[in-house]
Amino acid sequence: MVEIVGASCTESVCPPDNPCCNYCGYSLGFKIDAFHYLYFSGEGAGCGGNSCLNKCTLLLPGRRYDITGNIWKNQVGLNFLQLKEWRFLGPMSAK
Repeated sequence: MVEIVGASCTESVCPPDNPCCNYCGYSLGFKIDAFHYLYFSGEGAGCGGNSCLNKCTLLLPGRRYDITGNIWKNQVGLNFLQLKEWRFLGPMSAK
């Protein structure tokens, strides 16, 4: 299941006439185990917007996909999957 695995927002004090002035970005991926995540990279790999409304590009959190790509690790040891192709399998089923 695709999930949000990282998030960051600017921390500006927003004026009353623009309460959503901060930018937020979200990384998509999935949990490998309790301490490790696989972060997606490339087209469809994230979400962004302001502090009130965010939009994901192509992949959506909470949905299942058949995904192919290349796995790589960055300089600090985070695991990434460079997205190549994906096929929507459906929403996560309730258990």
